[in-house]
Amino acid sequence: MTARARRFPLLNSVRAIAALSVLLFHAVGIYGGALSHPGRALVARMEVGVVIFLVDSGFLLYRPFVIDHLRGEASTPVRAYAWRRVLRVVPAYWVALALATVLVPYHGVLTLTGAPTYFGFAQIYRGATLGGGDPPAWTLGLEVTFYAMLPLWAMAVRALPARTLSGRLRLQLGCVFGLWLFSMVYKAVLFETGLVSVIPGSPLPALVTLPGYLDEFALGMGLAVASAWIETAGAGDPPWVRLLGRRPGLSWAFAAAAYLLVSLGIGLTGDPAQAYTPTQYLTRNVLYGAVAVGVLAPAVFADDRGGVVRRVLANRCLLWLGLISYGIYLWHSPLLTRLLYWHYGQSGSVLWRYVQWGVVPLLGSVALGAASYYLVERPALSLRRWVPTARPSVSEPLVEPAPVVPPGDA
Repeated sequence: MTARARRFPLLNSVRAIAALSVLLFHAVGIYGGALSHPGRALVARMEVGVVIFLVDSGFLLYRPFVIDHLRGEASTPVRAYAWRRVLRVVPAYWVALALATVLVPYHGVLTLTGAPTYFGFAQIYRGATLGGGDPPAWTLGLEVTFYAMLPLWAMAVRALPARTLSGRLRLQLGCVFGLWLFSMVYKAVLFETGLVSVIPGSPLPALVTLPGYLDEFALGMGLAVASAWIETAGAGDPPWVRLLGRRPGLSWAFAAAAYLLVSLGIGLTGDPAQAYTPTQYLTRNVLYGAVAVGVLAPAVFADDRGGVVRRVLANRCLLWLGLISYGIYLWHSPLLTRLLYWHYGQSGSVLWRYVQWGVVPLLGSVALGAASYYLVERPALSLRRWVPTARPSVSEPLVEPAPVVPPGDA
């Protein structure tokens, strides 16, 4: 398989892990009440799954553009890229939003102003609409703007002078670091100028639009540059990749350490209403990124080798859950809301409520996610041939599953 055509199958399992962490964060943490009891600091940080999805998108979608640049080849066809992004994200979301609006029901969606806002991925731009419609779906607007930016960014980087392979590599690394730094400075300026003085538990438009999350996308783009360089240079794996190949558990241990630090070491209590200081918010961003990179690395580098971590990621059940993860994301919130309307899980001991909100929403979300994938997503993707790529080997940005980005993060 060519470097450009690699599909990184183990990333499906990474998405499954991230999707399950987000589902349990909402189901057990919020609806089951775990965020009101001891241990909530660890439960609250399960939202890190959102950043894993962002880093994953940055990696898979940017990598073909980097491969083309490093090799000095024509860029990935943008029309095919855009068409497949539309097919992968829009049909399933529109179907889920329309049905959930009727069945839950959601108010303010099927109106003259609500329909273009929610169906047009524009709810992130106004505080009044951030939590409307299918509440977690506001983050799809973040992903959609990244999809639109990426080809333009790739063209801009290619236009900069760099004649040699090493020069193009340095250019890519410098530009990706610039994106990460810009996002961090952007947030710091918001805090310093008082435009955002504290960070409440709910997201703010100034922070949830693309500039506020470019640092997380940039981490994935950085992984893409590293991966593309290794395969393009043809000089063999560098020492750190060989170490990761022999000891992939080190990467997950690093992610676990970052998770414990962000949960217990920077003053975050797990209270959904806690106001973050600017330092806490920025530190949380950095540590969430560290967790995401640590979790993804074994699936990105040397994913064809052995080891316990990669055997876990190669589990067929986990791979399948990753395949339907977009549907799980789209449908888990409507299901949780409907269960609450039915007064589900309101009695019994604290532990029993955790079990109730952990098991039934999980099974229900998996069933609905599977229905979404097989009845909506796969048929929609069959239309990708309407806009041919003219380069069949270009597969990564065309097959990468849709984002699963939860609220509060994402």
